[in-house]
Amino acid sequence: SLHDALPISLLVIGGCDGSIGDVGPDDPTIRDPNDPTDPNENENDPHFHFEPTGDDVRPGLRRLTVTQLANTWEFIAGVRPDLSALPADDELLSMGNEASRLTVRDAAYMQTLLRVATDSAAAADLDATIPCAGACTPSEVRDFLERAFAHPVDDVQLARYVERYADAEGRFDAEFGRRVVLQMALISPSVIYRTELGESGVLTAHELAEKLAYFLTDSPPDDTLREAADDGSILDATVRSAQVERLLATAEARTRVQSFFFDWLGLDHANLEARIGADERSEERRVGKECRSRW
Repeated sequence: SLHDALPISLLVIGGCDGSIGDVGPDDPTIRDPNDPTDPNENENDPHFHFEPTGDDVRPGLRRLTVTQLANTWEFIAGVRPDLSALPADDELLSMGNEASRLTVRDAAYMQTLLRVATDSAAAADLDATIPCAGACTPSEVRDFLERAFAHPVDDVQLARYVERYADAEGRFDAEFGRRVVLQMALISPSVIYRTELGESGVLTAHELAEKLAYFLTDSPPDDTLREAADDGSILDATVRSAQVERLLATAEARTRVQSFFFDWLGLDHANLEARIGADERSEERRVGKECRSRW
C-alpha cells in the first residue's frame, strides 16, 4: 500500500546524509548540563543567551518540544500528529524546554518520528499542503519547503528534495512523489530544530521570528510574522513590538502563558481554564506587559 511504501521509499530514495550515534549512560562525551565543572563541556554543546554574543562559538541549536513539534507538523501537513509514543521532554526545575536537554540521542526517537511522519504524509490533503499544477516544479517544491522550514531554502537543499520527488514520481506517480517530499520535510532537521546562530552576534530575521513565535505561542510563525521576517522588518523594534502585541492577543499565546505558570509551579495541566483564578490572571497580564516591554 501507499502507506507501507512511504517509509521504505524514503530510506531507499533518500538515504542518509549523516549519522545518529546511539550513546549509553557511560559514554564519556555526555556531560551533565547542571554541572558547570563537568570536564566534558566543550564548544560544540548547545548554548543560549537572550541575545547571542560574538565571542561565543558554541552553536545555538534547540530541538522543538513535543508540543511545539506537534503544532508545527499540524501547520505543515494539516493533520494533528499523535506523538504520544515519544518520551516526555526532560525537565529542569519543572520546565520542559531546557535547551541542553532537548536533543535527539537515540534511533528509537527517530524511528517514532518516521512512523508518525509517514502517517501524517499518508493522510495529508496534498492539494492544500503541496499544491502543484500537475507534476511539481522546482519552484512549487521550494514554496512548500520555505513555508515548512520558515526560512529561505538554498539551491543545494532544494535539489535534494527535487531529486527525491522525481525519483518517487518515476517509481510510482506524482501523488506519491509529493507525499515523499512531505514526509522528508517533517523529519528534516530544519523542522525538528530551530537555530539561534545569528550573524555577527545578531539573530537573523527568520531566527528572530521563530524565537518569538515559539516563545509566545509554542507554534511556528504565522503568515503575518513570516512576511515580517521575509522583508526584514521584524528587525525593527517598532515592528517587533507590534508583532508581540498581536501574538499576545491570540488564543495560542494565552494557552502558552498559562502552561508556563503550571510548569513553573509544578502543577497538573488538566483543566487549565477552570484552575486559573483572578490572581493568576492578573499575573498573566503582568507577564504579557513584561514581554511587550522586553521585545
